[in-house]
Amino acid sequence: GYPVLLDANDWAEPLDVDYIRKTIQIDHLTGRRVVDDLSGVASVRRTHRWLLNGRAAVVAFRRWLAARAGRLAPFWLPSGQSDLRLAAAVGAADTSITVENTGYAAAVPAAVGRRDIMITTTSGQRLFARISGAYAIDDDTEQLGLESALGTTVLPQDVRQICFMRLVRLDADAVEIAHHTDEIAEVVLGLRSLRDDL
Repeated sequence: GYPVLLDANDWAEPLDVDYIRKTIQIDHLTGRRVVDDLSGVASVRRTHRWLLNGRAAVVAFRRWLAARAGRLAPFWLPSGQSDLRLAAAVGAADTSITVENTGYAAAVPAAVGRRDIMITTTSGQRLFARISGAYAIDDDTEQLGLESALGTTVLPQDVRQICFMRLVRLDADAVEIAHHTDEIAEVVLGLRSLRDDL
């Protein structure tokens, strides 16, 4: 139900990343202090950069920023990395995919912030799915259950990238766009992840 930001990041500089937890400390000044994690999930704060080439790209990005209304409107942000690799063909009606074993099933099966994926094919098609569960088949492969079928056949050689997506919002209401020329602009955005299970 939220839009997906599909513009490619500028990876010329490393991302700044902070992990934040919503905690409360209880200290009665007698004995041990208690720290309670209220949400149970860490919030990730990242700084992403975009290089906008051309006036049309600058105008489109400004419109997209205006639609976000500062911190008000969340959106999905793909990681931009190859987080998973497809190991076997997926049929149009299949509700699971087989990927190379990365320890997903053992570490974070269908966890918040690690259950929504975008599959990008070499033809440019983008498919979105939510992982419902996972288990290791063997040392080389894992099977990830999907909430619904992809609706199209996908072969491993046709997949350019499978990346995780996070639900995020802007971390500040004000955004600066640095115009290097009349055609080139750079945007640096602080983004904060949100829980997608509430």
